[in-house]
Amino acid sequence: MFRSPFSLSLILLAGTWSWAAAQSAPPGPAPSPVTWPDSPLGRAAQALIETINRGDSLGLIRYFEQYGARDLMLQWTPQRYARMLLKARAQSGGLEVRRVRDRGNAVRVFTSAKQADRMLGIELVAGYRETDKVAQISLHLMDPAQQQRPKWPAVRTDAERIAAIESRIAELTAADRFSGVVLVARGDSVLVERAVGFSDQARQLPNTPDTRFMLTSVGKMFAAVAVAQLVESGKLRFDDTVAKVLPEYPDREAARRITIAQLLTHTAGVPEVFDAPGLNRALPYGSHAELLKVTVNRPLLMEPGSHWGYSNGGYATLGAIVERLSGQSYQDYLRSRIFQPAGMTQGLRPSNDTATGRAVPYAHFPEVDPLGREPRTPGEQARDGMGARLWAFGGGYGSPRDLFRFVRALRNGRLVSRAMVDTLVAGRVPLGPGSGEQYAYGFYSIPIGDDRVVGHSGSNPGMGMDADVELLWDRDYTIIVLSNYDAPAGVMLAQSIVLLLAGVEPR
Repeated sequence: MFRSPFSLSLILLAGTWSWAAAQSAPPGPAPSPVTWPDSPLGRAAQALIETINRGDSLGLIRYFEQYGARDLMLQWTPQRYARMLLKARAQSGGLEVRRVRDRGNAVRVFTSAKQADRMLGIELVAGYRETDKVAQISLHLMDPAQQQRPKWPAVRTDAERIAAIESRIAELTAADRFSGVVLVARGDSVLVERAVGFSDQARQLPNTPDTRFMLTSVGKMFAAVAVAQLVESGKLRFDDTVAKVLPEYPDREAARRITIAQLLTHTAGVPEVFDAPGLNRALPYGSHAELLKVTVNRPLLMEPGSHWGYSNGGYATLGAIVERLSGQSYQDYLRSRIFQPAGMTQGLRPSNDTATGRAVPYAHFPEVDPLGREPRTPGEQARDGMGARLWAFGGGYGSPRDLFRFVRALRNGRLVSRAMVDTLVAGRVPLGPGSGEQYAYGFYSIPIGDDRVVGHSGSNPGMGMDADVELLWDRDYTIIVLSNYDAPAGVMLAQSIVLLLAGVEPR
């Protein structure tokens, strides 16, 4: 169901704010009538809900035979999908459709459970080549009590904002809906730094401000800064092609068509790393170039530059370019050119680092608990193979304090020039048709009130971590929320804090 341990779930980036807006109201009667998109994907979404509600296991198998794209089954069989969807039916007593959104190459269905105080988001994504077929189905738990944005009290001073944020953190912690660390700052001054919950429940070890959490795709910001440094040093241009700077790229024809800017904005169409049939996650690939040999030797997923399509493969390609032009391993480059200059004293550690202070992840896993009605269970932790490295598409463990040091070093011009910072965070590509949400170079840029929020999120549904870095750009607020509970434990808290600081009422 989920394509990658470093991909963003749909609530964390592709429509982050629009998903959350749809969740701000408590569940109630379904809108009548619900309008389904008049498209192959819209009809597939309607048929899926009807088949789930019938509780028909054989019907679900037939559904995938009729509507499934060939690449839908890369990681899961139809039988495995069917078991998960039937579990959702059993936990919910049936799904009532409340809203349907057409996002072009995706359809999002907001449902409420008929027999439980739960909401479930279901996203169907069309195939890149088989555009009339379903290439991906994702389930997203939407517990209304957790995700409903609070109506903040009227605040005028930072002291009042701090009190409101502290109260919200305490409320979520008491309800066991958040575990992790929250850091909020204005400029260089930290306003809130609160650690709650346990980094290891079995040993009753509390989270602390120095606890390290899995960062997943938050690391794409590091990759973008590394590329920007190479541009400023004259070794690279944003309009360079891959063929010019990475002659060993496996697909020579594609390399002549893809630019660095397209890789940075997820518009290059590079195949997804974790969908590659030849990938062996247990192997300790020594470099991005080595990884590319077994992951990008397939056709492009779309015409380069045509539209936005999230791709870890594109960032793996950027990692290979950084390695080639710098003459260093990607990890060594980050440490010498980004982490040390930023004063990141703890430093990012590989995912398999067993040093103390690393948070154990806990999650409701969609395959066995799609509506989150059972206790969270410990998730997987990468211990060898690919997890032994930091990658351009994400990975590694870090602390909120180190992420704050990175943010301040970036904004203060200590990693790249201030002009280059403006280039990095300028929104360039809409995340969907007609969307005001845009992707920049390794950051998203989303209008909010009279300001904009810049940053990146990361979540791994298979490991139960939720990382979010939000920068309220003009007001110079930094909001960092790292959680060892599965999404949206962290991102919804982070976004609600952004709304408070921006002075925007929840929709």
